[in-house]
Amino acid sequence: MNCTFLPDLSALTILMVILLLVRHRHSEQRADAWLLGLFITWVEAVAHTFYAPQGMPGSVLHVTVLTCYLLAGLVFTWAAGDVRLARDNRMLYLALNGLPLLVLTTTYGLNLRVAHAYVVAVALGLVVGPVSSIVLRRNWRYAALSVLAWASIGALVSRGKFREAVYWTLAAVYANAALNFQRRLEARSTGRLAIVTGFSIWAEVAHLDRHDTGHAGGAGGEEPVAGAA
Repeated sequence: MNCTFLPDLSALTILMVILLLVRHRHSEQRADAWLLGLFITWVEAVAHTFYAPQGMPGSVLHVTVLTCYLLAGLVFTWAAGDVRLARDNRMLYLALNGLPLLVLTTTYGLNLRVAHAYVVAVALGLVVGPVSSIVLRRNWRYAALSVLAWASIGALVSRGKFREAVYWTLAAVYANAALNFQRRLEARSTGRLAIVTGFSIWAEVAHLDRHDTGHAGGAGGEEPVAGAA
C-alpha cells in the first residue's frame, strides 16, 4: 500500500464534509457538482494508495485512477461552465467530447503501448470535437482548436509518446476548468484566486507528470520501451 496519499484522502474527506455543511448557502446544482468532483477525486486517491511502490501499476487500478482523474476534471469544467448556455446543451457537448478522452485514458490505463491501439480515440476526437463544436456551439474557433489538439495527440502517439499524449490531455482539461472559473467567478475575490490557482496547479502537476516514469506514485508507473506491448 502507498501511504503517501493518505493525507490527500484526509483533506478531501474534510473538504467534502465542509461543503455538505455549507451546501444550503450556495447554488444546489453547483454544490452538487463540486461534491461529485471531490468524491471522484477521493476515489482516485483511494485507488492510488494500492499502487505498488515500483513498476507498472495493475491495469484495473491504472484505469480507475486515470478515469477518475479525467471525470473529475470534466465535472469541474461543467461546474465552471457558462450558465447562459442551456444546461442540456452544455452537458451533451461535454459528454460527447469527454468520450474520446475516456477512450484515450482507458487505452493507456490498460497498459497498451502500441500506436494502433489509440487509433479509435484519435479518430473519435477528430470527428466528435469539430462536429460538436459546430453543431452545438456554432463556434468554428472551437472546431479548429479541437482538430489541432487531436492532431497533436495523434502525432505524439505515432511517435510512441503515449504518456505525454495522455497527461498533456489531462493538463488541458484542468487548465480549461481554471480558465472557466476565472471568467465566471467574481473578479478580485479571494475565492476566485484560490480556485483558479488550485486548478492551475492541478493542470501543471499533470503537465509535469507526463515525464514521471520512474515510479508508480504518478498515475502512469514505469513505462516500457515505446512501441512495445
